[in-house]
Amino acid sequence: MFRYLIAHLLMLAISSTASVAAADVESAENDESTDWSTTFQDDIQAARRIILESHPGPVDTLNPGFGDWLESGFEQQMTLAESIDTADEYVYAMLKFVSGFRDGHLNIRFDVDRGTAARWPGFFTTWRNGAVVVHTVDTAIVSELAEGDQLRSCDGQAAEKLVRQRVFDFQFDPALPANWVPAAARAFVDFGNPFVGVPKHCVFVRENREIALELEWREVSWDDRRDDYTAARGR
Repeated sequence: MFRYLIAHLLMLAISSTASVAAADVESAENDESTDWSTTFQDDIQAARRIILESHPGPVDTLNPGFGDWLESGFEQQMTLAESIDTADEYVYAMLKFVSGFRDGHLNIRFDVDRGTAARWPGFFTTWRNGAVVVHTVDTAIVSELAEGDQLRSCDGQAAEKLVRQRVFDFQFDPALPANWVPAAARAFVDFGNPFVGVPKHCVFVRENREIALELEWREVSWDDRRDDYTAARGR
């Protein structure tokens, strides 16, 4: 068994679910001796082998993209191996590899205490009528916004592209409409992904009026905001 990653195959009556799960880690933050580069190389090679041996995707002729990503995605992520030296980099590099299969039955779960506090810019967003809109806003932090304001762009990047880059590259499948709600909610919460920066300058629209906003990111208090975030995710 690997140090940070174990995997098992659950055979269901009409489908297969391969679950890659991280286990047996008390605190990655306190383990200063962890060689994250080597750990990543070991675990992504193990994940590739397990998927190849236990998942029907590599031999599914109706989904050739799965087998293609098993090779190209593996090679792509392995190019990052030498530069990975933190728990955050390990986690998100593994997430990108697994997410690239676009298979809702293939998941990865971590038990790694990264010691990273989540941040927000004072509002949560959601997906409504094909657009990213403000779901909840703390007007003491962001007085310019109101519920329902539509996101147009951030740092010159269209709203939909922002969600794809910040979220779908690492989680969920954008081909499934239901996934856009939790993905849009996650787009404006910084969980410490080192491979994507947080938005800094965003433009919203309210009744054809543009609202330009400089975002100020700060730690989110989940004791106060967990219910709001859960609602934004459609739960």
